[in-house]
Amino acid sequence: MKKLLAMLVAFTLILALAFCGPSASADLVLDPETSSRPEDNVVGVWFFQLEETILRLELLPDGTYTLGLDGLPEESSGGVWRLEDGFVWLDDSEQPFSVMGDALYWHALGVFAVREEPLPIYRAVETVEAPAGTMDGYWVALFLELDGQVFSTELLGESLDLYVEGLRAAMGGPIFGDQIVDLEEEDGALVLAGEGFRVTMQLQRDGFMRLTLSTEEEGELYYYLLPVSLDDADDADA
Repeated sequence: MKKLLAMLVAFTLILALAFCGPSASADLVLDPETSSRPEDNVVGVWFFQLEETILRLELLPDGTYTLGLDGLPEESSGGVWRLEDGFVWLDDSEQPFSVMGDALYWHALGVFAVREEPLPIYRAVETVEAPAGTMDGYWVALFLELDGQVFSTELLGESLDLYVEGLRAAMGGPIFGDQIVDLEEEDGALVLAGEGFRVTMQLQRDGFMRLTLSTEEEGELYYYLLPVSLDDADDADA
């Protein structure tokens, strides 16, 4: 999971700073003695929704900023910002943000930032008991939840698929590899337990399967899978 987290952070920072040059010198920091403080209107937290990823930009009163994945402040990048002629500039970037009322417009990516945090692209619902046989079929992961943040598996280039039949499953994807495993039935869920890890498959009320991967060192990672017919899967691979 550390590799996955690093990939997420790298993706975000590369995308966010794609149009920024080298770090600017300290003279870009706003001077409270000489400024009329129109920057007060833009100071604070802004949220950008890029595809199915949420970026959090915080413009601080001291002229510094942080930018990164929402929910992972410890992985944010930072620098200095300035307000000039209605534009917010990060470091010495060549592509600014336009101040447009209650929003910022990021010219480089063609997206708006707003003050209110967007809703997640998917929100899990409660699980139901699903004894062996209930989840039989082919399942493909659409979403991945990491540290409370939900991402599209397609956006991340991450894949996981399962074929379940009774208490056996064929598991595919880079995390599990291609292998056939025996499952156990436990409290209305299907479970695979091994040394240092545990996989729990639960049916949710909305029809998704919640697959929880628990490890002793990394905690929990959640995949949300939908059933797909094998014919549809073959067509997608063709």
